[in-house]
Amino acid sequence: TRAREHVLAVLMENIDGVIFIVVIFYTITCPYTKVEESFNLQATHNLLYLNKNITQYDHHEFPGVVPRTFIGPLVLATLSSPLFLFWKGHTDKILTLYLVRVVLGFLNSFAISKFRKFLSNKFGYDVSIIFIVLTCSQFHLLFYISRTLPNSFAFGLVLLGLSYKFQNKNVLGITFLVIATVLFRCDVAILLFSVLLHDLILEILKWNRKTFTQWFQRTLYIGIAASFSSLFLTVGIDSFFWRRVLWPEG
Repeated sequence: TRAREHVLAVLMENIDGVIFIVVIFYTITCPYTKVEESFNLQATHNLLYLNKNITQYDHHEFPGVVPRTFIGPLVLATLSSPLFLFWKGHTDKILTLYLVRVVLGFLNSFAISKFRKFLSNKFGYDVSIIFIVLTCSQFHLLFYISRTLPNSFAFGLVLLGLSYKFQNKNVLGITFLVIATVLFRCDVAILLFSVLLHDLILEILKWNRKTFTQWFQRTLYIGIAASFSSLFLTVGIDSFFWRRVLWPEG
């Protein structure tokens, strides 16, 4: 019995690594990009290779591109930079492409891991294992979460937001969903509205004026604080890189 429990404990600790292994496999076997991925990848390239020479960035040399936020590429460039600086100038750029995509894949795999742990705590270990099996056996999700699409940047934030929201950690849950909406995908607002509508219906069904008022005010304050903080961040950073006052997702 102890041996079985030990094996299960080891599996439990390392089961999330299976997702990341599958993501790396897709990254290595299909590293190149399609047009929707090109801006974020090019922006990450420029941040790593051109640094402060902003006038040489691709979106200035070839104007007309639909504006996207630089926040995602900034995160990727920052997390990739320690290893990138080690080999800069001594290897082919394809390795940097692999590195950047693996970093993004790791961040999204971490978000999936958090969601899997929520499922395990809520519904049991068996359910979380089924979740892992289904996730790894479906091609689309794990193929795309390492690709530099706006959807892929929003994905991890949305999954973290749902993980916290379902655990009644409203501050973190709403904040992550709002950040994903303001920075990367405005249509995440539909998902956020649906989640809050569910909460609203529950509050109405168990009607208590005092608790309803407290819930409404708290939710409103969290939403406003997260929205304005995210908006200030994206306008500040993206106006600098695009050289005009800009909220790209807006």
